[in-house]
Amino acid sequence: MKEYRRIQKTGESTYIISLPKKWADANNIERGTEASMQVNEDGSLTLTVKKEKKDSTAVIHSNNNIERTLQKVIAAYLAGHQKIIIRGTNAAIICEEARTKLSGIEVLEETEDQGILGVLSHDNKFTIDEILVRMHSVSLTLFTLFIRSLNGEKDLQKEAARREQEIDRLYILGLRVINTRPTKLAVGVCKALAIKTMERISDHIEQPYAIAAYPTKDKQLLELVNELKELYVEVFNNLVNLSNSDSTLTRIDNYRNKIQEINKKSPDKKFIVERLMRIDEYLIDIIEITEDLIAIRNANI
Repeated sequence: MKEYRRIQKTGESTYIISLPKKWADANNIERGTEASMQVNEDGSLTLTVKKEKKDSTAVIHSNNNIERTLQKVIAAYLAGHQKIIIRGTNAAIICEEARTKLSGIEVLEETEDQGILGVLSHDNKFTIDEILVRMHSVSLTLFTLFIRSLNGEKDLQKEAARREQEIDRLYILGLRVINTRPTKLAVGVCKALAIKTMERISDHIEQPYAIAAYPTKDKQLLELVNELKELYVEVFNNLVNLSNSDSTLTRIDNYRNKIQEINKKSPDKKFIVERLMRIDEYLIDIIEITEDLIAIRNANI
């Protein structure tokens, strides 16, 4: 239930407000209790009482379905557990798979039928905005590798696959941070959609890579990829700064018309061009997410 209290001023520059007794009692508040205050994107404050945090543990029983068990491990990671115990068949295989897919996780102990994973990186080391910036940086590297490939450079597939795996790790880490960090629900949903969209963009940059990795210098494709990279940077900067512009939408519409025309005239480029079209659509999604975040900020909800 929402409750209103008047803010008081003491001294020259200190403002104070009393806390509800029921809430204080429920959180064991007493004289000297430490609390942290976080300024949210919309200007509101989140008050968090400092508590002794105990590392939570999840126990997962594995079976012959490695993918299913691995998904349970990822779910426990997203839930914020600091230790994950895997018991049963294929425990060692699942531990190694989890180590390669999840950020800040290491194998602490391993026997024939049990593995223990520990999350070594603490959630307060990262913010979701920092993860978004890192994902953007890695995806720009994927764009650069793709351009180098179209210029005829060979043997870049492994590096592209490594960068794509890094994006996947950052995406899962981002979901964990959103889930374990106090934030407004609407903002958390928008940021989750943003990191998912960026993960999909990276998928589509990497997908045509093997097909594109041949000694050719297709000027038309190079221009398309370079222009899309510039649009991606512009759209992402708008997301970070919470500022959309009609000129960005116009540029994206013009780009879409251009690639649709090329798709009709050059069937030999169809696979790559279709991937670029999908990325163009995801840029529209990021613009819509940005507009939602701007509305949340302006409405103070």
